[in-house]
Amino acid sequence: MGKVCFVCVGNELSGDDGFGPYVHSLIEGRVHAIDASTFPEAFVGVIIEKRPERVVLLDAAEFGAAPGELHIIDPSTIEQSHFSTHRAPLKHFINSLGKEGIPVVLLCVQAKKTGLGEEMSQEVKTAAEDIAKKIIGEQKNV
Repeated sequence: MGKVCFVCVGNELSGDDGFGPYVHSLIEGRVHAIDASTFPEAFVGVIIEKRPERVVLLDAAEFGAAPGELHIIDPSTIEQSHFSTHRAPLKHFINSLGKEGIPVVLLCVQAKKTGLGEEMSQEVKTAAEDIAKKIIGEQKNV
C-alpha cells in the first residue's frame, strides 16, 4: 500500500455529515481511500494488513469554527469532548491502529447542518472539493 490511507467517515443522508463520503467519491481510484461510512472500526483489520505509514481520517465535526473550515484535530482531544457528528467510537479506531504503530491524523470540517435528509451545505461541499484536489495533488508528488 502507499504511504497514506484516507479513511472517509460519515453519513451522506445527514447533510454535512456526508463530508467524508463525498471526499471519497472525489478521490476514489486516485489514492488509497476507504469509504468507511459510519463504521470505521470495521476496516481496522484491512488497514493493519496493508500497513500504511499513516491514516488520515476525514470527518465532519462540531468544534466551534465557521462552517466549512478544516482543522487537524489532535486525536487525544476526542476523549475530552464529543466533536464528531455521529456516534461511532472513533477513539477505539484510533487506539486500535496506534497499538499497531499506525498513526491517525483527524482532518475534520466544521459542519453547519447534520439533520437527517438535509442537503450538504455549500461551505462544506466547497471544503470537500478543495481538500480532494489537495489530496490528489500531494499524492502525485509522493
